[in-house]
Amino acid sequence: MHALTTETQKLLQGVVQDTWTPLGSEEKARTTKTEIASRLLKVAAQGERNPDRLRMHAMSGVITFPPCYWRQQCPLLQTVVLVERLLTGVLARLWCLAWLPGSTK
Repeated sequence: MHALTTETQKLLQGVVQDTWTPLGSEEKARTTKTEIASRLLKVAAQGERNPDRLRMHAMSGVITFPPCYWRQQCPLLQTVVLVERLLTGVLARLWCLAWLPGSTK
């Protein structure tokens, strides 16, 4: 593993703190800052530097927040949810059009 730059170390320390602080007592009882940092280091070793994605990986196995929390806190997840809704709507319309009377099949 390559040595982390000072900038990357500060980023990861910030993400660990940002991940740990909002956890409730139940979540903190199920994990440690060391486990969170370990998950972050694995992802960072693969080149990930996006704080939102790092935070999502750090929370894996610990998350008990309702889905609405992540939709509000994570722009990446907001985008995924939006794309999923758009695709679902488009596919539903195409399916309906295919089965309308008089349509060519």
